[in-house]
Amino acid sequence: MPNGVIETNQKTFNMVYHLFMKDESLITVSHINTLKNLAALCPFTNGTSVYQARALVKHYDTTEFFNPCENNPVIVNNGNRFMNSNTEMNQSKEALSTLIYPNPAGNEIMVSTDVDGAKLFIFNLMGQVILENDLIALTKIDVSHLKTGIYIYKIVKANKIIKADKLIISK
Repeated sequence: MPNGVIETNQKTFNMVYHLFMKDESLITVSHINTLKNLAALCPFTNGTSVYQARALVKHYDTTEFFNPCENNPVIVNNGNRFMNSNTEMNQSKEALSTLIYPNPAGNEIMVSTDVDGAKLFIFNLMGQVILENDLIALTKIDVSHLKTGIYIYKIVKANKIIKADKLIISK
């Protein structure tokens, strides 16, 4: 039984995703609308199923989903796997000049930042940290072990999120 909004959203996504994996023709207009409703939510308060729904709904619809909360997220301690009450988004000049490229990436990424002492964390869509790397001004990072798919990254310094976004690996 799901406990809270994030788990309920994940269960809803999983139901549609399992049908899709079983036989794509089982997906109805109602299922697509369910995915669209999930995709329109705020990923910071509604969980990673929002990103998963956005990825799957692209199979049926070209709409780009984005929630206004992603411009300046309110960070709350609600069980979200990526951010909590001990972190806050930093919109400084340093943060805006931090770049990760190429995205989509193949076997390596470059991180360019002016933020001293920052770390890069890459998460899978289940919220598990799968890569952690200290950053210098220009850092080359091997991501060849990551499978093709969508990941979430965040760059952190002193428990403050400098930048967070999705990283696409395409091989």
